[in-house]
Amino acid sequence: MKREGNILSAVIRNAWDGRILQVATKNSPAKASNAHISILGDITRDELHSALAQAERSNGFANRFLWLHVERCGPKPFGGKALDWTSEVIGLKSAVDFARKQGRVYMDDNARRMWYRERKGGATLARLALLYALLDSSDNIRSEHLKAAVAFWKYAEDSARLIFGGLTLLMGLS
Repeated sequence: MKREGNILSAVIRNAWDGRILQVATKNSPAKASNAHISILGDITRDELHSALAQAERSNGFANRFLWLHVERCGPKPFGGKALDWTSEVIGLKSAVDFARKQGRVYMDDNARRMWYRERKGGATLARLALLYALLDSSDNIRSEHLKAAVAFWKYAEDSARLIFGGLTLLMGLS
């Protein structure tokens, strides 16, 4: 992203905000509407502090991510013991099939009351609760989905404090 003319930061912010993604600098411009992007990466704390420019810390780029502090539990040169993911894959496929058929997903009354108490996290908290509801093949967000989202958000909030040394502005945490 440090290369002059790089638009990655703007593209990620636009995707998060639901804007149409377009590249007008190519010979044949590309455009994507209703885009859904996911970014998963790993980096050391020192490398992140070195690579993340102050502009990205303050222009809204960094707060589009859930920062999660993780530590490995020791070297696993062969990946640990073999796992059978068959039932998880079947369950995920079923949840995806269910989600594709859904229109708008609403919060039930209990979840709405909880939302007003737990508004910290804003759009991210709502998106996490929606994911939990859809993974549960539920056509509405219930309090248990919001509770799970709050727990995940709290872990991300604690991680951000650890990673960024208490600077909570990065994730809109005041």
